[in-house]
Amino acid sequence: GGSIRLPEDLLLLGIDCGVTQPDAAERYAHVRTATFMGRALIERIIGHERVKQGPNQVSNQISWDGYLSRLSVTDYVERFRDRLPTKMKGKDFLDRFGETGDPLTRLDPGEVYKIRSRTEHHVYEHARSRQFVESLSRAIRSADRNALSEAGELMYASHWSYGQRCGLGSTETDLLVTLLRRRGGEAEIYGAKITGRGCGGVVAVLLKSTDQALSAIEAAMADYSSRTGHTPRLLRGSTPGA
Repeated sequence: GGSIRLPEDLLLLGIDCGVTQPDAAERYAHVRTATFMGRALIERIIGHERVKQGPNQVSNQISWDGYLSRLSVTDYVERFRDRLPTKMKGKDFLDRFGETGDPLTRLDPGEVYKIRSRTEHHVYEHARSRQFVESLSRAIRSADRNALSEAGELMYASHWSYGQRCGLGSTETDLLVTLLRRRGGEAEIYGAKITGRGCGGVVAVLLKSTDQALSAIEAAMADYSSRTGHTPRLLRGSTPGA
């Protein structure tokens, strides 16, 4: 629990890409439904294994309280990943398993849902989040630049997963992250990723608080603007929590 106080020489900035996808709400609902389909299947697998093992064999049972983020990557890969369908039509799922139990979404019988990729994003993302905090904490304690680079790479991996596994990225945020990454090595821009709003939205950036890094940010924004015609906006300041 708690939060990490960044040292004065590190910054987290936001860059609003100046565009939002008109179908964002629909895409979110679709991804959420697919994720809850995967969660429901994992719950069934766990329940089936408990019946097979019997009440006295608890050594190999999983404690996850119904949250995908509480599954370890090892357990997910070894016990669930290959048992989840890559995709399934809504009607087939309803016929075999019924609704997902999520009160905010309903399965569309005619839609095809990418269950595995949408489900596993949450497992891997939680692991990345923990690793990010560990890397950032180590960097703060020891001024270890390698630890900052590790934290940044986790941000890039998160960005990729949100776009590719969840399908909630955008060409605009992909372009901006690419432009920032190209300038990162020399300018001490360590990492960048789309934020939870997704579908256009805002990119978060971790960088050294130097004139060189800020100039590189401005150059990337100018390049982005010339390529897309959109006007990005830099979000600076300090608010507890991130």
